[in-house]
Amino acid sequence: MDRFPENKNKEFHGEVLSSVDFTDAEFDGFLFEKCRFFGADMSGMRVKSCRFENCDFSFAHLNDCEFLQSLFLNCNFSGANLFTSLMRGCKASGSVFSGAELGGFSIDGGVFSYVSFEECDLRRRNFSGINFHHAVFSRANLEHSTFRECDLSQAVFAAANLKHADLRDSRVDGADLKHAKFFQTKIDLQIAAELAAQLGCIVA
Repeated sequence: MDRFPENKNKEFHGEVLSSVDFTDAEFDGFLFEKCRFFGADMSGMRVKSCRFENCDFSFAHLNDCEFLQSLFLNCNFSGANLFTSLMRGCKASGSVFSGAELGGFSIDGGVFSYVSFEECDLRRRNFSGINFHHAVFSRANLEHSTFRECDLSQAVFAAANLKHADLRDSRVDGADLKHAKFFQTKIDLQIAAELAAQLGCIVA
């Protein structure tokens, strides 16, 4: 397996990079467009201020990585291993994480609108302050997770496990909550009114 070449080229378009060894590589200000990282070993990468557009990370080894202020637009992380990795201040709009290994994976701020976390195990995470507008959490396990001051508008929680979760102070207008699983879930009056409306009830 070849190591990623150290050169001055910071833009890659339509490259197949599945056989490249990215372990412990550092990227600052790179652009990858329509590149294929399927199954690549990318463990321990440090990525800052990079753009990944329409890239395929499916089944890639992305454990113990750090992604800072980077863009992942319409990327596919299905089946990828993101164990103990961090995304801080990133934008991942339109990306898919369904089927990914997300144990210990954390998100610190950023925009994750139109992202699919369908059937993901995201228990005991702190997602406070993140924009999840129109995100899909169908059948995801969100037990004991915190969504304080998030934008959850138009998000889909069909059959999601929200037991012991904290949704207070979040925007939920248009979110599909009525088919989620609740038990001792923390909500505020605004969320209670939205949920009651979805259930055909009136808060009087």
